[in-house]
Amino acid sequence: MEALTIHLIAVSRYGLGGVASFDFKRLSFFRIRRRLIASQVKIFLRVFLQFIFISSYSYGQNELKQLLRYGDELFEKGDYHYAKNYYEQAMQIDSQTLSIQWRYAQILTSYQDYRGAANMYGKIFRKDGDFQYANCGLNFAKMLQQQGRYPEAIEILEKVLRSQGKEKKSSKTLWVLRLLESSKWAINNQEPKENFVLKNLPEPLNSKHAEFPHAILNKNLYFSSLRTDSIQKSEEVYAKQYRSRIFMTPALSNSAVLPVSDLNLASIHTGNGSFSLDSSRYYFSRCDDGKIPYTCKIYVAQHSNGRFTHIDVLGEVVNDSEASTTQPTIAKINNDEYLFFVSNRQGGVGAMDLYYSIIKNGTQFSKPKNLKSLNTIGDEITPFFHSDSKTLYFSSDFHVGFGGFDIFKAELTSKEMEFSSPVNLGVPFNSPENDTYLIAKDQEFYLASNRMGSMYAKNPTCCADIYKVVQKYDELIEEKTIVLVKNPEMRPLILPVLFFHNDSPNPKSRTTTTNLDYLSTYSAYLDLKSEYEFNWSQGKADPKDAQEQIQELFNLHIVKGVQDLEIFSKWLLEQLQKGAQLELVIRGFASPLTSSDYNVNLTMRRIESLVNHLERRENGILRPFVLGTSSSGGRMSYEKIPFGEYASSQMVSDNRTDVQNSVYSPEAALARRIEVKAVRFLEAGEPDAAVRVTNSKLDLGKIAPNSENNFTFNLISRSDELLELDHIEIPCDCIKFDNAIQVLNPRESMTLRGQFQSGNEKGPRLIPIELIFKTGTRVTVYLGMDVE
Repeated sequence: MEALTIHLIAVSRYGLGGVASFDFKRLSFFRIRRRLIASQVKIFLRVFLQFIFISSYSYGQNELKQLLRYGDELFEKGDYHYAKNYYEQAMQIDSQTLSIQWRYAQILTSYQDYRGAANMYGKIFRKDGDFQYANCGLNFAKMLQQQGRYPEAIEILEKVLRSQGKEKKSSKTLWVLRLLESSKWAINNQEPKENFVLKNLPEPLNSKHAEFPHAILNKNLYFSSLRTDSIQKSEEVYAKQYRSRIFMTPALSNSAVLPVSDLNLASIHTGNGSFSLDSSRYYFSRCDDGKIPYTCKIYVAQHSNGRFTHIDVLGEVVNDSEASTTQPTIAKINNDEYLFFVSNRQGGVGAMDLYYSIIKNGTQFSKPKNLKSLNTIGDEITPFFHSDSKTLYFSSDFHVGFGGFDIFKAELTSKEMEFSSPVNLGVPFNSPENDTYLIAKDQEFYLASNRMGSMYAKNPTCCADIYKVVQKYDELIEEKTIVLVKNPEMRPLILPVLFFHNDSPNPKSRTTTTNLDYLSTYSAYLDLKSEYEFNWSQGKADPKDAQEQIQELFNLHIVKGVQDLEIFSKWLLEQLQKGAQLELVIRGFASPLTSSDYNVNLTMRRIESLVNHLERRENGILRPFVLGTSSSGGRMSYEKIPFGEYASSQMVSDNRTDVQNSVYSPEAALARRIEVKAVRFLEAGEPDAAVRVTNSKLDLGKIAPNSENNFTFNLISRSDELLELDHIEIPCDCIKFDNAIQVLNPRESMTLRGQFQSGNEKGPRLIPIELIFKTGTRVTVYLGMDVE
């Protein structure tokens, strides 16, 4: 390039220096010569540009090969996050090659990014069918199913089945038939069974990385987690070792997490676990960190007073030398001690199968036997035997379910270890995502799930959280969240949930504000207790029982909400007087008795009644903290989210003529509420949020099926720095933006315009739209609509 530049300068100087002093003939000669030189330069430029193109292409191909090699190596090691990053860079160079698309889809599948994987499999399937990659359509359908998109999955599966021709008994055909059966079954089994309530356990027990429950001893929960002390919001890992380890939380308090150092090794994945019947031994797994799948073996440690010693690997009777053996759990059956576990050893029915072995004298193990009546051509994993009910719980990805791994139960029916046919536990135990590791203690169940709503850093379904499931009437509503604090040593606090009479406050109004405070609406609500008892008991077979249900409603929820509010208000003042910078997240809900748009305004009035109460109590003692004029430097602000009816239970009646169920029933009363969902502790001087939206709840009202509906909202920067958008998370393909932003300038605002495609699904819907910035800042906007 340098030689070319010098040559062009020399030609230019020669031509300009001699034109004026030459006669016509000489001028003609020099013109011809100059044209000749110019022609030679053009040829040189053409050749040079071709050289540059070839060099760039060659460089690009070399870079592509390196990115693919790095991505493949990380994928084989199970590092899906960084494998995904390399393949995303590779896709920027070449996004059309099927082999690259296929591996990228596989990485997204392993990363549990179901939406991204479905999009990629869909591109391949529409372009190539199952020609080059035989399981493309099957994988596409699986990813649709794991998003709960069952009608779309059925459509793809039927196409794949037609293409199978005479291959009626192949493994692929069996999978297609089973997924078809599961998708059709899932559509008709969405309603929760009985009065089970699912609760996501808070930080620090759960984190943005995977957690799995294993055992409970003396009210201490033992679980495994892939976490480190040095994790940035970008998911960068700065610890030298990043391995699965075993932790314990004392007395199920959720307020402290302690590593079980006796069991964990820095360079090996450690997980699972179950105590022997006398608690003197602890069985767990260790897995080599190499290519996926890991090779695991079961170990045993002596246990006494919370310490684990004399760790040793079980012999080859249990640990097959050529297979992976993992997920041990201990059970008492017919007064004998049994070890259930999972293995992919030769002679099994599918990939990972359930096995059991009888333990004698704590050290001797019978030859393992395969539970063939429960195992399938898929994977059966995470067994747990409940001795009192003689029930084996396990997870399977092949038995009929909602998608991915579902939890099943099978009852022991004979002394010869025969079990009844597996039964899907249904909702809320199971979801379209992966549900595993169910364990039971008394009337409570714990499980792991990566369902929507679990904690995550980037991919909403990347990582499992530990959930608790209970069966109690007084816990029908969503559990009040523990305060979110940056200081993990701060004591937990119950956040208030407050309830309202129908259409209160300010009945028959469409305004979003009110002059009433919550205590005035509460007093009027208490006066209606007799009216509720009378109306709810009418026509009931047991009127006295119905009246007792109303008494429980008022005592355990309505009155208790005000008691919690008083304790919370005192705590709030105490923190603010110490100079705390707080933000309250308040959510409002309504029963579905009136129109959706009306209910959104109603729930905003309910939220405002709480704000009025807080700012008026004790002659406005909290008001200076809202205005930012307190001498302590404390500051309080609000994030108000009026959900309206969109998040209400489908069990609540919306029949205006049936006031017994739509107004006076406990279910309807519990739906009409507001809750302080969280308290955010901000750094001193930190704005309430780096980014705000003018309205975090957008309402489209009643809309028609298969219609396009426009919406807008404003993003407002409160930061002095440029904010760059990383990506937008939407749990469906139904929303598109006209002007998806890339950057938000300091202290500026921007309007986003989008369209919602309603599709055929009818009824009220609430769709979260989450904007994630590269700084880690997150903004969530909820889009509500009622498709009629």
